[in-house]
Amino acid sequence: YGYNVADAGTALRGMVFTAGGKHESDRDFKFQIATGRFTMAPVVNGLEQTRAYRDRVAANRKKSFLVTAYAFRPKIGYEIGNVVRDRPERLLDNVNFQDYISRFLVNFDMSVELKKFLTVSASDVYYYHWKVDRRPQRNYVEAKLDFNAGYLFPRFGKRALSYGITGKFQRGEQSPTFTPVNVFSIGVTFVH
Repeated sequence: YGYNVADAGTALRGMVFTAGGKHESDRDFKFQIATGRFTMAPVVNGLEQTRAYRDRVAANRKKSFLVTAYAFRPKIGYEIGNVVRDRPERLLDNVNFQDYISRFLVNFDMSVELKKFLTVSASDVYYYHWKVDRRPQRNYVEAKLDFNAGYLFPRFGKRALSYGITGKFQRGEQSPTFTPVNVFSIGVTFVH
């Protein structure tokens, strides 16, 4: 849901309110939580331009841009929920967990696309847990580098299968268990 507060000459074009639900689990499905997330994001002039908009501007100027699309999106939010399935050993007294989930979050997403075939993106989420006594602040960062090989080497035609190579780095403490994460991964993506 968006609320438009734009006026001619203002930097703030509007506010986007988002409500949603999510289910998180550890890899063996022994610890599961259900949460509702409510976020608010300002839409600021100049912080986001799509590929279609940049293509139109380039066509009018009769030149191409190095940066073909970009987006910088700050958000604030709140998550509320509960543990729906638990493992028996966690029932011991542990100050890192709580059964009732109530956490404030600040999120910053950024994405920059270069020449339509290379995309650099990052997302940083900062959590604050109200009921956790020890280290209530948690942080999680994910950075990605996507190489769109289907754009450079169109073997399957313009409207067929597209493929790419992705490198991803994750660091911090990711929900639901907030155990430390420090991972680098490489993958192949296919889009039809």
